[in-house]
Amino acid sequence: MKRQPYYDIKVRGVIATSGARLYEIQEGGQVGYVDAGHLARNTQDALAALVDVGLTFLGPKRTKLLGLLAQVEEFEPANLFDRIGHNGEHFVYPTGEVFSPPNSTPGRVIFTPPYTKCHRSGSLGGWLSDVAGPLAGQLVWNFS
Repeated sequence: MKRQPYYDIKVRGVIATSGARLYEIQEGGQVGYVDAGHLARNTQDALAALVDVGLTFLGPKRTKLLGLLAQVEEFEPANLFDRIGHNGEHFVYPTGEVFSPPNSTPGRVIFTPPYTKCHRSGSLGGWLSDVAGPLAGQLVWNFS
């Protein structure tokens, strides 16, 4: 008789500070999060996102994970920031920097910052000559 492999996978339902319902998935010291709605709509894409944090679920291991996720009935509030902008009483920059009110509980950023949007490129001199220079003397509309 073939022995079933043992997988040490732990799952729980959490509610991020944004209100999103997420599955927290742990295996071997790695933790990943999957949006419950995304999982329901497109299981393959949702689980593929876990690869970025070092979690891979294929074959029987994937079947085991999906069985565990199906058993989750409750989602507990957790101090997790899953998106840029307002997350409850906190504000999260695209860089992952968090601004919180005094005496609030620190949270954890669980999204990957979009580095290409957050870093400076070029130089001030280049911007002055390539952008500001050609606009000098032009009528610039202001929409309020």
